[in-house]
Amino acid sequence: MKTKLTWGMIKACPYTMLLILGVTLLIMSGCATVRNADVEAGEPAPVAQLAGKRVAILPVHGDDSIGTNSQLQLKQKLNKGINKKVTSLLPSAQIVSPTESIKFLNDTEQLSLIDSLFNSYKSMGFFDSKTVAKLAKTLNCDYIFIPALNNENLDAVLASVNTSALDIILISNKNDTLWTGSGDFKKGGIFGTGRTNASEVAKELVDLTFAYWQ
Repeated sequence: MKTKLTWGMIKACPYTMLLILGVTLLIMSGCATVRNADVEAGEPAPVAQLAGKRVAILPVHGDDSIGTNSQLQLKQKLNKGINKKVTSLLPSAQIVSPTESIKFLNDTEQLSLIDSLFNSYKSMGFFDSKTVAKLAKTLNCDYIFIPALNNENLDAVLASVNTSALDIILISNKNDTLWTGSGDFKKGGIFGTGRTNASEVAKELVDLTFAYWQ
């Protein structure tokens, strides 16, 4: 069985200045912050189902074609924040952190499975079941959290704008979707009032993405 996602941010999208300029025009009168959280309707968090199970968290995946140092820092902060949040929400599960997942995949020369996982979605709109099975076998896990980031940042003299979106899906080793959540955080302003840092953005995104976990 293949799992179909509805993540708009996974789709290949160029870095567009029109979006940045549009948001900038809206906030030129001062500083503005916009937050949004969402979850698939009718999907309660499967806490009981994950009790005693081995649950892996993949490292945050983003569009490397526009990667910057600030985005790399944001991914690192998100990896730590997601691991902390999942550990607190699933105290009875055995959590494999993003750092541990990377180590397992690197040690077994299976690191390319992560790119293959996202490439299959970009080309077909689905996660490939064989890739999911290989990931689960390598990580020796029952379930996998898959986080994806979309981040665009403009820091100029007159205006600063940050638009970030985090999507997380939880799947089983059989490629069945158990839960999905998403968070959007936008902040902008003039003369430095809209500047953000990786720690602030990461905390906002993690809190928003898991806001409806219950």
